[in-house]
Order: sequence, then C-alpha cells, then structure tokens
Amino acid sequence: MTSLFDLSMRYGSRILFAVALLDLVVSIGSHFAGIRAFDQLAPDAPQSRAVLALVSLATALHAASLPFFGALAIDRLDHWRRSRT
Repeated sequence: MTSLFDLSMRYGSRILFAVALLDLVVSIGSHFAGIRAFDQLAPDAPQSRAVLALVSLATALHAASLPFFGALAIDRLDHWRRSRT
C-alpha cells in the first residue's frame, strides 16, 4: 500500500505546476480585463495601456512563482528520494 507521503511526492509537483499555470492564465486574463475597462475610461492613453500590460504580466508571473518553486522543490526531493533507494 502506498502512503500519503509517497503519493504527495509523486503527484504534488504536477499538481502545483498545474495550479501555477492556472494562476498565471487567470491573473493575466483578469488584468487584461482591467486594461479593457481602463481603455473605456481613457481611450487616448496608449502609453498607459503598455505600462498596465507590463505590470499585469509582472504581477501574474510573481503570483505564479511560489507554486512553480514548490513544484520544483517537490520534484527535486522526489528524484533525490528515488536515487537513495
């Protein structure tokens, strides 16, 4: 019988990676929805739109970085455990 720890080590990195990708997509989508709303308020500000797009991308990458790091750490621990046995 496989323990919960073994299952977590085997599938945890994949789950965290999927969560990070989902977080990235949702964050970018919500920020670009905000940019579209901003365009309705200030249609003559293309520079502001570019800045908002860069901020949106940076925020989305920042939000997804912790799950990506967790996925990497779990994957490395899993490989290390397998190499020791």
